[in-house]
Amino acid sequence: STYTRCDFEDSFCDLIQSSETLFGWTRTAGVPGLRQDHRNTSAHFLSLSPVGEKKITADLRSPVFLPSHSCQIRFHHHVGAAHGDLRILLQPHLAGQSTEVWKHSKQLQTEIWQRAVVNLSSNQSFQVCHNCKISSHGFDIEMDIAALIS
Repeated sequence: STYTRCDFEDSFCDLIQSSETLFGWTRTAGVPGLRQDHRNTSAHFLSLSPVGEKKITADLRSPVFLPSHSCQIRFHHHVGAAHGDLRILLQPHLAGQSTEVWKHSKQLQTEIWQRAVVNLSSNQSFQVCHNCKISSHGFDIEMDIAALIS
């Protein structure tokens, strides 16, 4: 089994932002209302916040992984106020429709980081896509410590 971990301290690791997105994920050590990562330290995490009243969609794609039936992605996320979704999509590498394998829709705002564990299975090479849709001002999503275990 292999284990790939990213804490976003030095970079986006191997995650690639969608080139179609004007407003994307940023690496930061704090945003208004959230000054610490999920370990309560001043370490870096990723943040996505709209500018003005614009609705945005932003993707972060993983490198390509070999077929696996015992793969898992783990990460922490924090969701601010208003309306939006954070989804994990499984995208076949060469062709095919992406499949939603996990979704967090806006619920009551919590001031805590939440942990997510998503099991992945694919008969072909694939990418993992963190897909975020923000539909109103005042909404933000943060992500910290992503790990892929296969």
